[in-house]
Amino acid sequence: KSIVVEEGVVKIGAAAFAGLTELTSITLPSTLTSIGFEAFRGCSKLTTINLGPNVCTLMDRWITECPSLTTVNIDESNSCYYLDVYGAIYTADGETLVRLPQARNLSEYVIADGTVRLATDALYQCSSLEIVTIPASMKTVQYGVFDGMENLKELRFKSDVAPTFENKIGNGTDAGNLKLYVPCIPDSTLEEREQGYAAVTGIKLKNITGWLADFSIIATVAEREAERGSAKVS
Repeated sequence: KSIVVEEGVVKIGAAAFAGLTELTSITLPSTLTSIGFEAFRGCSKLTTINLGPNVCTLMDRWITECPSLTTVNIDESNSCYYLDVYGAIYTADGETLVRLPQARNLSEYVIADGTVRLATDALYQCSSLEIVTIPASMKTVQYGVFDGMENLKELRFKSDVAPTFENKIGNGTDAGNLKLYVPCIPDSTLEEREQGYAAVTGIKLKNITGWLADFSIIATVAEREAERGSAKVS
């Protein structure tokens, strides 16, 4: 139930504590620099992890399938990672969203402007999330990011150029009813929108509709009103 990793240890290897379903407490040393692939995967009762000042490598899926994990604390002197206001982990340069702890009770999450990459499983199984806003800076959505999100209803893009998705959205996420909000597009029939989607908005069909069984294209009201002045939009 409780583990203390002693001072002097610098690396936790791949799957070191994976599957310890009764683990509730882990104490990590200040000397730690690296946590390996799937190191804590499936630690279903673990609620908090404290990272010291020297941790500069967090491998993919290091806290995947941790449904009780609400908090990851990062030492304020750590120069490699930081937490945003939602408690999500970012690399120090702000370019990569590493992970939102799975049990953060959020219905909406706005990914920080300047983020260019969503790391593998960055939002995996964050089942409370209903709306995710993706910044214009985003380039790559790595494997499993939007899987296992049973309540996800909307992806809101700030750019008319979509990031590249590395895998199909699915595995516990209802992609068939997922709505995509994109920057304003001209009035047209749904058929015309579908046929001219890439040409009109710049979003690459292969990156979006190729991963979704069905989709809705919905311009945001604010952007359409800005384009038309004060015109009302239903």
